[in-house]
Amino acid sequence: YDGTSHPAPCATICTDITPILRWNDNKLYSSAVVNIGGCHFVARPTVTATLIYTESVKYLNERASGVYIYFLSRSIFYAYAKGNDSYKRHSWRLMWTATGFNC
Repeated sequence: YDGTSHPAPCATICTDITPILRWNDNKLYSSAVVNIGGCHFVARPTVTATLIYTESVKYLNERASGVYIYFLSRSIFYAYAKGNDSYKRHSWRLMWTATGFNC
């Protein structure tokens, strides 16, 4: 939120499900770079994210950690999740929602 007022029809919500794109070499966390440029925000939005599981129930006993949002801008953000490489191996995805203004 940028602290300025915007006209009521300018409020917008974008949401998507993004695969975790890369695995950090030290295997302490996984990360995704999420492009939100298509949302056309005019100021930095508020972003929430969580990990979801999209495959077989076989691996549901594996626990997901919290998601940390880093380097948030109008067009991208980085999301980090602590944990082992099961996020990449077993089809975990990042479900995110960005709320902000587009005018």
